[in-house]
Amino acid sequence: MENILRNIKVNGIAKEEGLLNTLDIEKATKLIKPIREAGNMGGIGLSTNLKSLLIKLVKFDFRTMAASIYFLQLAKKLELAKISEKILESNVKLYYMDCYRSQKSDQQLVDWHLDHSVSEIMNPEKRAIRFIFYLTDTSSDHGCLGYIPKSNLVSYALKKGIFEKVLKHTPHKPLVDFRKVIQIKENYQYIKNIVGEEAIKEFLKNTDFADKKNFIENRFDHTVKRGGALIFDELGVHSAQKTSLGERIIFRYFYVKSKIH
Repeated sequence: MENILRNIKVNGIAKEEGLLNTLDIEKATKLIKPIREAGNMGGIGLSTNLKSLLIKLVKFDFRTMAASIYFLQLAKKLELAKISEKILESNVKLYYMDCYRSQKSDQQLVDWHLDHSVSEIMNPEKRAIRFIFYLTDTSSDHGCLGYIPKSNLVSYALKKGIFEKVLKHTPHKPLVDFRKVIQIKENYQYIKNIVGEEAIKEFLKNTDFADKKNFIENRFDHTVKRGGALIFDELGVHSAQKTSLGERIIFRYFYVKSKIH
């Protein structure tokens, strides 16, 4: 756990190989395939509480119900809540859980972007710690996640200023827009006072590729083997590479603080 905490504190993301054993991998894959049609980018939401499970029962959605129960048990076994509590330094709750199947494609799954950044004014304390478990090997040519180191710190500072109405809200979901927004004089100074100017300069240097058309950046790819996972602060700038080698199967957990003071 210490490696996870250190890497997330420094860069916003951590990788852990071999978290799932062979039986976990086989069971998870067997549960996901029947309920998630390959090719649809939207994830299938799984139940995170008793009320949601009962709704699945009433709707006779036994497959999703069975998958939900299994993945809840798996989260408990892997102590994901405990890890999230250490990262967020707070009691946490499981906010969301889902699974994906992505078909073979030469198109990038998701371009570089931030979540919660178009119309929503978000309290950054509500950010989630995300766990992505991979049931297929990933690489720069096959569905791996890209994550700009320390971008979560810059994003947190900007969202804090907007939420507290110190800064004007400006949509900034794509990376190219985010770069422009943080360089606005008032925004730059506010962020600088929180994270320091070096962090801003490092982020801008790392993302100077954003202005290049049709440029694929893979310096910040995090490749993971089947059975491994990525844990990261969702406020960071991230992407998902193309799945040119075949199908990609994942499942995810989102943990947030139980209470925001």
